[in-house]
Amino acid sequence: MTDIWVCSRCHSINRQRNTSCYKCGASQDLATGEGSTLRVEQALQTRTYARYRSASLRALIAGVLILAVAGLGVAIMVASIDDAYWLRDQIANIVNGVGLDRAELIRRTQDLVLPGLIRLGLAILALLSFGAWLSRVVMNIPALGGGVPRTSPTRAFVYPLIPIVNLFKVPGIIQDALYRVDPKAGGFFMVAIAWFGLVGSWIISFFAGWYVNFRLASAVANARTPAELTAMIQSAFDIQLVVDIVTTLLVAGGAVVLVIVMARIERRSAARDREIRAAGSAGPVESATASPDAGSASVGAIEPAVQAIVAPVVGSTIEPVVGAAGPVLGVPMMEAMRPAELTDERPGGSRLEITVHRLGRIVATLDGDDAEDVTIYDIRDAAGALARSGGSATVSRADADDTTIALAEQVVAVLRAGGVPTESGQG
Repeated sequence: MTDIWVCSRCHSINRQRNTSCYKCGASQDLATGEGSTLRVEQALQTRTYARYRSASLRALIAGVLILAVAGLGVAIMVASIDDAYWLRDQIANIVNGVGLDRAELIRRTQDLVLPGLIRLGLAILALLSFGAWLSRVVMNIPALGGGVPRTSPTRAFVYPLIPIVNLFKVPGIIQDALYRVDPKAGGFFMVAIAWFGLVGSWIISFFAGWYVNFRLASAVANARTPAELTAMIQSAFDIQLVVDIVTTLLVAGGAVVLVIVMARIERRSAARDREIRAAGSAGPVESATASPDAGSASVGAIEPAVQAIVAPVVGSTIEPVVGAAGPVLGVPMMEAMRPAELTDERPGGSRLEITVHRLGRIVATLDGDDAEDVTIYDIRDAAGALARSGGSATVSRADADDTTIALAEQVVAVLRAGGVPTESGQG
């Protein structure tokens, strides 16, 4: 959780989107400043193994396609209104046994076939482009300091392509992305409007179609004269026509709002990226959570180039990492790895087992104790103490993707640079 502020009155931890403390009601203006740099620190750590890649081009392509599909849908709807009224007038001929003028129907609708096919093709491309954009957005969240998103980049790409599932899964992913790239800004109502336009139109169309079918069945069963049957069918036809117009406009409105939401996410992501780049180029990020006596164990100061992590991977020569003289703050397992605690009493030394998960999650277990989430900085600070105690380490991957491979290599490099005999495996 990187979007926090600490109350100066009761020291409760609150979300940044909360303007007042949940416990004592104090204003966020009275925050202590603790955790204020946590988001930037985590983003800089993540960028040592997973770079930020802008999704703006994908957003532009998807946005243009979505608007094209919506606009073409409205255009086809407007062009077909006259044909719909002509077909309505043919109902009387059909009921009286005269039959439908098929040649005239073909003549009237043939000009709409090509636009309809083009719209279908654009809709498929729009779905693929939107899925690709959403996948990139989710992938970028850790590099923007937003923590681990609720879904994976793969699922973010697949969900928009599955009918019905996309109507219920995608809004949650978008809302999560909106909040994670900027926890102080909203966006829920815009997502709700887009959801209502896209999902609400489908719901209205479904129930309206069921009602129209019921009216038609009732008309056939209860009509006493051809004129009465004609009037009832035309009434049902009018209802269906109105529903089609309303749902088309709802879809178009939802598409426009969705593109606006996409643009908002891109603006927030770009602003967050500039903030993180500026922090990285300006020098170490001083955290308000670091205590004066924390020494090198503090994770509040991050080297701009992260030399101690990157250099072993690229083959540069660096000095072995010296273990922390005191506990690493906030990590109980790492606290147990102080030189005073790690001794040679355990045969063969202590054993550190590390598993790298996707999206930068690192889980460590010391001598079979409870598993705990750690950072690569915790491992760096504890490597010297572990080496002096004669300990060793094993690094494995829980997920076989590019990010876990890169991070696992860096974990191995950090441990070996600290003098820890380290084995690596596939997990």
